[in-house]
Amino acid sequence: MPTAPSTVTIHTPEGRFRGVAHRTHTEFSSIDFCTIPGPFQDSRPRRGTPEELIDATVPHPERTALSITAPPGATFGDDLPVIVYIHGGSYDSGTHEEQDSKGTAMAQAGIIVVRLGYRTGLPGFAQFSDDESHHYRGVADCQWGLEWVQRCIEYFGGDPTNITLVGQSAGAGIALWLTRRDHYQGAFRRLVAMSPAYPRTPFHQRKGSLRRLLFTPITRRHLTELHEKNPAALRRGYRRLRTRFFHDLVLGPGPFAANELVNIPILVTCTREECFDFVPIAKRLDRRGRGGIAVRVMAKTMGLEIPASSYLKSARAIYPHREMSQLISDSAIRRWVSDTTENAPAQCWVLQYEGEEEQPMLHCDDLRLVFRPDPSRRTIHRIMVDFARGTMPPWPRYQRTDGRKVEIYDAPTGRLHTATDPLKPVRLAFTHHIPWKSAGAR
Repeated sequence: MPTAPSTVTIHTPEGRFRGVAHRTHTEFSSIDFCTIPGPFQDSRPRRGTPEELIDATVPHPERTALSITAPPGATFGDDLPVIVYIHGGSYDSGTHEEQDSKGTAMAQAGIIVVRLGYRTGLPGFAQFSDDESHHYRGVADCQWGLEWVQRCIEYFGGDPTNITLVGQSAGAGIALWLTRRDHYQGAFRRLVAMSPAYPRTPFHQRKGSLRRLLFTPITRRHLTELHEKNPAALRRGYRRLRTRFFHDLVLGPGPFAANELVNIPILVTCTREECFDFVPIAKRLDRRGRGGIAVRVMAKTMGLEIPASSYLKSARAIYPHREMSQLISDSAIRRWVSDTTENAPAQCWVLQYEGEEEQPMLHCDDLRLVFRPDPSRRTIHRIMVDFARGTMPPWPRYQRTDGRKVEIYDAPTGRLHTATDPLKPVRLAFTHHIPWKSAGAR
């Protein structure tokens, strides 16, 4: 018969953390790792005392906190590999307690999973005139989380010298940002970027639109006052901003430049069909046979750097009637995969998931393969477990001088094979960095 869950307490220099011990894993939920003096103020690290008792038995997804899943009985000195996971959500949603990233399967494989929360939306990613150009509060929150892991994870059985940072979508964008030379502090030794996403247009170029929608200046003081007095108006104005710029992320760090990354091993993944069902207007245009026309109209706005006719030829070779959806997938996600692997000074491996026309591999579909694998489909899960243990992927790394090899996961069969330069259409369509204006334009 299944064993009933019980409580367990871990003693650390920063407190006694009470969690829940299950038969297959141990969970510590929603541990506060930073203090936030105000919604638009920089966070600070939270330091506890050895005597403090902290209840981590109940999830609080609304908090900026972290949750830990460990193998049953893991204890100080076990030196288990650690995955620190940063969730996605377009930089304006998501939580450290999402079900798609639960670490139960990883715990059963001997891996500790720490899921980091951070401030999303305008509190996390609006920039003000006195912010440094590369500074974002949501990213800084994650930096404090990584420092907490360095200080405390050993007491939960983890090895603070063997941490793999994993991010998905916006979380992958943050993870790559934390790998920049001006951010990296040695808190992790390898990186997995799952479908990284960045905005094409900087926030300061959209400040005017947001100001008109909120009827208030976009300053720290004014947004704080609106947040306190009329939070519904703040949410409503931001929703309208998202609707206006449906073709791009409204928030997020940037401009991304892969050549600014430090030299640590990087595994980058994406799905071929990423956003096919995520932008309703693109889906409708494709279904009505107007996707090609939409591509021609939106080419410049979407950052396309080759003639629309050339792009359409390559897009139709994949799926003849999903041209606009493919452009959004390539512009929002796959261009950053290509940019990372082409320009990062590190060793990179690339994994691309591919589905079928009737059952594509969409954005986020790979999360279940990594964190919640079907017993008969554990290939991707094992690759991630091995990577966290320090074993590099079992296929050629991506090199411009050796054919730009990419590993393909065929979703219908669950099989892997190596392909030569499948990202070529994306690389040719989005060649250069986005010409963002200088920080002084804020």
